[in-house]
Amino acid sequence: MEAQPYAAAHELAGLLVTHAVGRILDRSAAVELTLPPDQLPWRAGPVVRGLRLLPVRYRD
Repeated sequence: MEAQPYAAAHELAGLLVTHAVGRILDRSAAVELTLPPDQLPWRAGPVVRGLRLLPVRYRD
């Protein structure tokens, strides 16, 4: 059985979001996540999957 193309795309999208969020947080020392990364709320749809929100806290 062949791997489904959308499964690979789904995995790639997850890696891209993880990398992008990590870069944002690394570049801004005043921002931190308010939830652990594995508890971020995801929007799951038949075509598009993405974060529903990115809960962060700004430090002084």
